[in-house]
Amino acid sequence: GSKGADLNVILRYLAFALTWMAQLRDDYWMKKNHATLYVIGLFVVLYVIKFAVEGVSPLRYYESSKLKKGSVLLGCCAVCFYFSLNDSLDRYRIFHGLSQLFLGGALFFLWQVRKGDEVGRYKKTDQLPGGLEL
Repeated sequence: GSKGADLNVILRYLAFALTWMAQLRDDYWMKKNHATLYVIGLFVVLYVIKFAVEGVSPLRYYESSKLKKGSVLLGCCAVCFYFSLNDSLDRYRIFHGLSQLFLGGALFFLWQVRKGDEVGRYKKTDQLPGGLEL
């Protein structure tokens, strides 16, 4: 319904804004503090609470084959990214490049993972509650 769609728009922009502010605070490297991780953790907890309150599994909304492919590629990305943190091991930044390649592949599949009427539709605008357009 409309109420759920409005809430999703607000949460999406709130997640973007909080993550951006956390990244600015951390100077994009998370050496001073880990504010970005706190923001990500907050939204993971909110996601779990949402489905706990509804009493349904979130997996029923997803296509399992694309979720599996995206998850495997995301795991490969994480491994390559971990190895890219060690400059003596990744002197030529091969693992860093591979992590970006795997991330792109993971996002390709994970972007399409949602089932339902919304798949394949082009979204032209975002509307905030009250009919305001962004």
